[in-house]
Amino acid sequence: MDDSLFEAARVIRPFLSRLAGPAAAGEVDGQIADLLDRAAKGEDTAAALREVLDSREATREFTRRVIADAPHYRPPELQPHRLRGIYPGELPGTQQYISVPKYVCPQGDTVWYRYSVGLKVPMCETHHLLLVEDLPE
Repeated sequence: MDDSLFEAARVIRPFLSRLAGPAAAGEVDGQIADLLDRAAKGEDTAAALREVLDSREATREFTRRVIADAPHYRPPELQPHRLRGIYPGELPGTQQYISVPKYVCPQGDTVWYRYSVGLKVPMCETHHLLLVEDLPE
C-alpha cells in the first residue's frame, strides 16, 4: 500500500470545497471517505484513490505537493515556500517556522490543521467524531 497517497487523501479532505468546487466537494469527499474506509478493511483501493485525486488539476497538484512534503505531509499552505524570490535559508539570521497543531479522526480518515486557536476543532464528516490532536511522540 502506498501510505503517502493515503495520507495525502486524508489531508486533502478539508480543502475539497476550494479545490473541487462547492458543488462537487461532497461527492469527491464521499468517494475518498469510501476508499479510505475500504482500505482500512484490507481492500486494495490505491488505484481508485489515485484516480479520484487525479481527476481535477487542483486536487492532482495539491496531492503532488503533499506527497512531496514527506514525511510531514503538510498542506501546501503550511510548507516552506518561496516568498518574493527569497527561499527559506537565504536570509541572514535565525529563521523559525511556526508549527500548527494537527488533528486527526480517531478512525484515521481525516487530517485537519488548526491555523488559529480561534478555530473550533471540527467533527469528522465520515464518522461524526471530534478530531483529536495528533501529538508528537
